[in-house]
Amino acid sequence: MNHARSLVCLLALATTLAAQDSRPASRPDTRPRPRPGTQALHLKVEGRERSAWLHVPAACTGREALPLVMVLHGAGGSGRHYLERNRFRDEAERRGWLIVAPDGLPARPQAKAGFLTNPVVWNSGQLRAGSERARIDDVAFLLAVLDECARRAPVDQERVFVTGHSNGAGMTYLLAQRASERFAAFAPVMGLNPVAAPAPAHARPFLAIYGREDPLVPFEGGESELPWGSRTTPPVRSMVEPWRTALGCGGEPRESTDVGGVRREVYGPGANRATFTLIVLAGHGHGWPGGQESGLPERMIGRRSEALDATTTILDFFARHRR
Repeated sequence: MNHARSLVCLLALATTLAAQDSRPASRPDTRPRPRPGTQALHLKVEGRERSAWLHVPAACTGREALPLVMVLHGAGGSGRHYLERNRFRDEAERRGWLIVAPDGLPARPQAKAGFLTNPVVWNSGQLRAGSERARIDDVAFLLAVLDECARRAPVDQERVFVTGHSNGAGMTYLLAQRASERFAAFAPVMGLNPVAAPAPAHARPFLAIYGREDPLVPFEGGESELPWGSRTTPPVRSMVEPWRTALGCGGEPRESTDVGGVRREVYGPGANRATFTLIVLAGHGHGWPGGQESGLPERMIGRRSEALDATTTILDFFARHRR
């Protein structure tokens, strides 16, 4: 009897051990372990050393995926400058969002950067054809930045956005044309559209902001004097209309308001329920609306209007969308 009882116990133990062995092994936690604060990202893309600035909010624990906003500076600017002076870093903390601000490259990449002599720019399609800078693919660099951010912090891939100012706005338009699958919405500010006939693979919501008194991007078009020379600029509406059409948002606006010097027109929804919103600021020049003074003279970039805070307006717009 005792022998039989022992045999039953041994069989029960063997069954338990076998069941334990059949359980799947626990997988290691491969989620990124974020480091709160602003950190420099250094990447090598197409053989060139590139840089960007990523801000991770203090509330980020790594357990929850967060929205990521890419901010593209204007010609002569820098990523960190836009991150700090235009309050993106502050908004990242308030909202618990990730913000990345990449750096462009000088117009003559092998020479030292200087605002007047060799400005840092983006290859948005506006550079002199055949120049060394025009052969550098900034779209590839910016997509590599997105990948690096995902290695450093928990990025919600359904809520990745991009905004840019001036030359950075031109780069925003170009990303919308060539990489719409990576972003949920776009917000160009005071920039030229380099894409003559937009045909994005995916229709995404747009918010475009322009100054009515911008001397560098004249609202009605015409000659403009940049710090680096003169150019002829098309009217703003002629630049945004191809995008409205491409998104299926042509025709008259469904909403139109003009309050306190802020004219807002909303078109659509069109394809994929995308909308196109145009904001025009009366009495505003070329500076980032609501940001700190750039230090450039008014005769160069025009007056400022305090009627709109572009940073909060854009982030509020992004908050309503996902891919």
